[in-house]
Amino acid sequence: SNHPAPTLLAGCRLVHPTRPRFLTDGEAKRLQTFPDDYNFLDNDGRYVCGMSVPPLMMNRVVSAVRDQLLKK
Repeated sequence: SNHPAPTLLAGCRLVHPTRPRFLTDGEAKRLQTFPDDYNFLDNDGRYVCGMSVPPLMMNRVVSAVRDQLLKK
């Protein structure tokens, strides 16, 4: 699909957009831009993904803040 994924909520299960099944933890991890080998330890991956700011999004936020601070 060329549409953005819906927001992942902590503990919720999302339905796959083209198949009659729920997203796997690995698919949720990828949607949130966590590396494939990221280890959530003993925590529920769906919960962590739902409670987290996606790493690539946070990288862009930090870069924008840094750029603004360096302009001053």
